[in-house]
This record gives sequence, C-alpha cells and structure tokens, in this order.
Amino acid sequence: MAALHIEVFRRQGDDIVPLDRAVWESFRSGQAPLPHHASVQSTKLDLLIVTTRDGVCELVEPISVHVDGHGYLQRLHVQFDALPDTVHDARNAFVTRYLRHANQWALSPVHLEKALAHLSGR
Repeated sequence: MAALHIEVFRRQGDDIVPLDRAVWESFRSGQAPLPHHASVQSTKLDLLIVTTRDGVCELVEPISVHVDGHGYLQRLHVQFDALPDTVHDARNAFVTRYLRHANQWALSPVHLEKALAHLSGR
C-alpha cells in the first residue's frame, strides 16, 4: 500500500514555515487559531499544501484562507433559494469553482524549492 503524506506550510513573505500536524488539525476543525507573529494583522493566510505518495510529490496547492480577528478560520456558507424542478441548478458548481480559483496565490519557484527541501529532509 502506498504511503500518502500531506504537509502544510504557511507562507510568510518569501519563506514558508511547516505547520505542526496537531496545530493544523485544530485550526482546520475550528478548535484553535493558527499561531502567528504579533506583527501580522492579516485576515487572510496563505497556505501551501503538498501531497506526496511514497516520497514522490503528487500535488501542490497554494491556497488562501480567511481568518477572523483572533486567527480562527472563517467558513463561508452559501445558501441558494430553490429553483423550479424544470431548471438544472448548477449554481453550487459555479460558486465552488470560483472560490477554488479566487482563493489561490501565485506559487514561486523559491516557495516550491523550500517546501520540497523540507520534505526531503524529514
């Protein structure tokens, strides 16, 4: 069976910092904020999620997430009014696609090199 591993990094300028798995899970589930430097007052965090299988990089996802004033993850909830049964409703697919593409950041070669160097050093 292939060994799947997901590593999460936080972008801080030209650097990326690996996040502890327990810290990430607490943040992702809404139980705790992500720790941050006192000088950072942003409502948006840039994360890099790298998925490897048996040591080979399969997927690199540069995503941005929004946080509240205390650093907790803000979740977006969208609810549509029902359309008549005669109309095919694809609004959810369009909103999901928009959110996926609107909440990405431009991954630089420097960020990718640092993430891969960290993964090869673990």
